[in-house]
Amino acid sequence: MCVTSGLGAPPRPEMFLSALQAPLLWPWTTVVVKTPGDPASIADAVKTAIRSVDSTIAVHRIAALDDVVSQSIVEPRIYTVLLGVFAALALLLATIGLYGLIAYTVSQRTHELGVRVALGATRLEIVRLVLREGMWLIAGGTVLGLAGAFATTRLLAGLVKGSQPNDPATFFIVTVVLLAAGLVASYLPAHRAGHVDPITALRVE
Repeated sequence: MCVTSGLGAPPRPEMFLSALQAPLLWPWTTVVVKTPGDPASIADAVKTAIRSVDSTIAVHRIAALDDVVSQSIVEPRIYTVLLGVFAALALLLATIGLYGLIAYTVSQRTHELGVRVALGATRLEIVRLVLREGMWLIAGGTVLGLAGAFATTRLLAGLVKGSQPNDPATFFIVTVVLLAAGLVASYLPAHRAGHVDPITALRVE
């Protein structure tokens, strides 16, 4: 029979011996009770049953199996939360950086945009122009990011038990989030570019 010392540890061989045939190497015994209801509701009954066998036994640390399992994965859960926080901060910084880059590009092209408007370009066409260029940047960054993710996910898979290194759903969701963030970062400069006054823009040197 095999047991594990935690969800993240591989199973190891274990031999079970009767307590009457081998001396105990530890001064405690674990009793597991299965119940269809709330485990806390039978705690007193379990204590009574154990003391009826031996009144000198001290019963302590009564916990539901879900709580025991939850405590055994505290460390991987902390790692996962930290990775999530860092990923969110990275996404925020990337969005701010992309917004700043596109906003600066629009400010440098004010004269060009004014000429386009003066020659008959509509505001919608100007917005599409800026959005298209911004989305090309985010698409290129997403492709590079996905390539790097494929190369490094196997190193991080050990932090979350049972996770798949190259889960298609995860990569799809991440791609959608990145493209949405790029669209938001590009929209504000594009919207501002679409409202450029051609007369004012043509005066810009």
